[in-house]
Amino acid sequence: PAIIGRPIAGLEMASNFLCQVVRGNSASRSAVEMAILDLLGRRLGVSSVHLLGGACCTEIPVAWTLSTGSVEEDISEGERAYLTRGHRRFKVKLGRKDVADDVARVVSIIEAFRGRAGVIADVNQGWDEVTALRYLPVLQEAGLEAIEQPLPSHDIEGILRVRNRLSIEVIADEVLTDSASAFLVARSGAASAFSLKPNRDGGATNTKRLAAIAHAGGIKLYGGTALETSIGTAASALIFSSIPELHLGSELFGPLRLADDLVKKPIKILEGLLQLPTGVGLGVELDEERVSSLVARRRT
Repeated sequence: PAIIGRPIAGLEMASNFLCQVVRGNSASRSAVEMAILDLLGRRLGVSSVHLLGGACCTEIPVAWTLSTGSVEEDISEGERAYLTRGHRRFKVKLGRKDVADDVARVVSIIEAFRGRAGVIADVNQGWDEVTALRYLPVLQEAGLEAIEQPLPSHDIEGILRVRNRLSIEVIADEVLTDSASAFLVARSGAASAFSLKPNRDGGATNTKRLAAIAHAGGIKLYGGTALETSIGTAASALIFSSIPELHLGSELFGPLRLADDLVKKPIKILEGLLQLPTGVGLGVELDEERVSSLVARRRT
């Protein structure tokens, strides 16, 4: 309601206003900013990526997450993703109670795809420093490409000590709550890569700010996801494409996990690469009939 009737002249102005009226809810701020980004592009008759500085690429590498919890099923699913869609990087979730078995599962996945696809692991803040120092060297020796947020976000010093003992890439995620936290992580050296997430960051403008801080600090970039439909995925893809280099690719696989999508032509991923939308605005067209059907189904 706060933006009804308010003139929208540009993305930066709109983002600044949203930051004033919406506090502590980055996801909703991001959704509204994405809608504004689409609106401005359609108003001008151009792809919204031009409002972000222009596309530096037309394809974005996409990792596929393996999360069945079973070694055999994870490897089998990975083989299908590798053969049918050409994914060349996999992401595996860690953090179950039996850490040794969990780590052994990841090592088996790394071995299964050695020479064909890289593997990134995400602990989601689930380990303490002792656990990380015990098991990360095993994963590093096996050939793990990167570890995402191994320790709780508040333990900057612990993450720094872990990183100083390893040569593996350490990706910051939950710790990146705003530009100030990103600057703190960059200054401390507690991460070698940032996971960019417009949904977490509060929109395109804040994501671009985090990317700029990373660039200034010599930190690599990884394009994260919150499992969006093709709408949010298109917006994230345009944002990521406007950044000169996404060193570790992305995980924009959201549309592939959905039983239903909300657009007429879902985002395409071919040979492990997301094809950047080229139409006006975000480059996707809402399927109004599908949306109405889903709304009616929910009401019943």
